[in-house]
Amino acid sequence: MQRMVPEAEHQWERIAYLLREGRLTRRELLQVVQVVMGTSAFAAVAAACGRPSSAAVTLPDVTGTEEPIPVERRDIFEHVHQPTRLQLVSESVAVSGVVERTTYNPYDGDHKVYVKLDPQYEHLLRPTNHGLLVAEVIATDEPTVYIPQPGEHATLHGPLVLDRGHDHWAEIHPCWLITTDSITGPLEPRRTLRVEVEAPEEVVVGRPWPVAVRVVPEHGGDGSGLTGVHLFLELIAATGVTVRWKAARTNMLGEAPVRLASLVRAGEYTLYVHAAKGQDMGEAEIGLRVRRR
Repeated sequence: MQRMVPEAEHQWERIAYLLREGRLTRRELLQVVQVVMGTSAFAAVAAACGRPSSAAVTLPDVTGTEEPIPVERRDIFEHVHQPTRLQLVSESVAVSGVVERTTYNPYDGDHKVYVKLDPQYEHLLRPTNHGLLVAEVIATDEPTVYIPQPGEHATLHGPLVLDRGHDHWAEIHPCWLITTDSITGPLEPRRTLRVEVEAPEEVVVGRPWPVAVRVVPEHGGDGSGLTGVHLFLELIAATGVTVRWKAARTNMLGEAPVRLASLVRAGEYTLYVHAAKGQDMGEAEIGLRVRRR
């Protein structure tokens, strides 16, 4: 199997995003089916669309990994985009290695850190890793997790999982802490962003929900919007279950128009909007009522 470069990964993740959002035409959908059916990429698209494979795989042996620095979490997969695609191997590990590259994925808001593991941890890798462990820093952790530079030696902390969307490669997801010789703990977040959200309070079942987000400095400034702010939106049902995820980035005006996919179940929902630009952060929440026709 050929190694999938970051650009190709983003293309398949974009296809999965368009499928979930229902934004492919019938002709485009047929073209996608013709391309991916019978290839390893089909598993990636299917898993990213929320249809994880049930095939049995051998789990890596986590014996010999470092003792991780504890981080308090109500749920280890809280704020993770489409967590059902991840198969848990260990709730918390710490492994080290040299960073080869980092990328930002605009479709789920995660930073990916590709690491050449130190020899004592190489047994954690699967053939589909092609020699590199992937650590994903999710959008809501951006203000507190250091993103190392290529060539830097780092230790990565978090749950070890197999990603069904990438042919069950091993990864740390979410990676909630990265330490180096100079970074020994979480970064200190700065609550300096004010998040303004405008959206209809009520929508009808089956219709998309348009949301307008604007980010400005919390204090000072002339009220101008902030560009390049990473946004992560979560729509949570009254039962506490997250039913929609969306990542976005503010434009030159500090704005981000977002359309959440339509809902099929009437009820009360809460939209949480997380904003981050480096260690600067802000949050907002609004309610939504979905009614029957």
